[in-house]
Amino acid sequence: MSDCLALTIAIVGTLAPLFASCDYYNSTLHPPGPTGFIGSIITPTFVKAAKDGEIAQLRLLTTDVKKPKIQKYVEDGGEQVEAFGINYDQPSTLEDALRGVNVLVSVMGAEGDYSKRKTVLLDAACQSGVEVYFPSEWGTNHNRTKRYHPIFEAKSHHHHDAEARGLKVVAVYTGLIIEFCFCKWFGVDSAKNTWVIPGTGNEPCAMTSSADLGPYSLRAVLLSHNEPDRMPSQLEIYSDKGTWNSYADAMEKVSGNPIRREYLSLEQAVKNYDAVKDTLPPHMLGPFLPILTAENAFDHSEDGIKVLNPDHKFFKPKTVAEYALEVDGKPWLNSSPFG
Repeated sequence: MSDCLALTIAIVGTLAPLFASCDYYNSTLHPPGPTGFIGSIITPTFVKAAKDGEIAQLRLLTTDVKKPKIQKYVEDGGEQVEAFGINYDQPSTLEDALRGVNVLVSVMGAEGDYSKRKTVLLDAACQSGVEVYFPSEWGTNHNRTKRYHPIFEAKSHHHHDAEARGLKVVAVYTGLIIEFCFCKWFGVDSAKNTWVIPGTGNEPCAMTSSADLGPYSLRAVLLSHNEPDRMPSQLEIYSDKGTWNSYADAMEKVSGNPIRREYLSLEQAVKNYDAVKDTLPPHMLGPFLPILTAENAFDHSEDGIKVLNPDHKFFKPKTVAEYALEVDGKPWLNSSPFG
C-alpha cells in the first residue's frame, strides 16, 4: 500500500453563521467547519480524494452528524468517509475520533470560546498520535504585519504551542477569496460602479479562488505526509496576485463601464478602525483588512505555489479576469455573498 493510500485525514470545525453583517466596517469573518464557509469549499475535494483512493480514510468531526451536508459527504464518499460526533466538553470524543489519524485539518471558527475549543482539540491531537496539524488559518498571513489584533495573537500562540508539543504544523494563508471579496463588504459597489480601494491600489494583493482552495489544500496535506521536509510551517498560496487597480481594470474591460475609484489611505484606514475597535468582538477581522491591504500585507511569496503546483502541473488556477467574465464585470450587483 502506498503512502497516499495509507493516509487518514480528519477535518474538524464548529457549526456557526458565517457573517454577522456584510457592512464594510462591521463584518465578521469566521470559517465555521466542514459545513461552513472554508469547510464547504475544501471538504468536497477531500471526499473525492477518499472515494478515488488517494487517501485511505476521511473523518469529518462535527458537533452535528445529522446535518444534511455531513450526511451527503458520507454518502458521496462511501466507506472511505465517516462522520464522528464530537463534544468539546467531553474531550474523549475528540480523542476517539482522532485515534489513527495522520493529518488533522482544522477549519474551526473564531466565534465563542474558540480558545478553549482549540486547546481541547490540540490536547486530543497530541493524545491520539496525530502527526501533522493544519490549524484554522485559511486567510490573512498575520505574520506579515506587526500591528496588534487579538485574533492574530491567539493564532500565533496556538501555532507555536502546537509545534512545541511535537506536531508538524502547516498554516495555510490564502489571502482574500476571489468569489467573496468583490462586494460592499470590501468597498466594491457594482450598483453605483464605485470601488473604495485601500492604499494606492497598486499594492500586490494575493487572492485565492474558491475553486482552487480545495486542490491546494489536498496537495498540501499529501505533501505534508509524504514529504514533510518540503513543507514549511507557513504556506502562502494564491490563484492571482494582481493589484486592486488591475482587478478593477479587468472588471471594466468586461462590463464596458469605467469604475469610479476612491482611495482610502493607510492613515484613514487606521483612523476608521480605531474609531470602532473597542466595540468589536475579538474575532471580528473585517474592519482591520483595509489596513492590511494598504500596508501591503497580501503580497504573498511564490514559494508555496512552487511547492504545491509548480508550473500549474496539477491544476490551472482561476484568475480574477476569468471571474470577471463569469459576473459580466459586475460582481455582487445588488446582492451580497453573505446573505
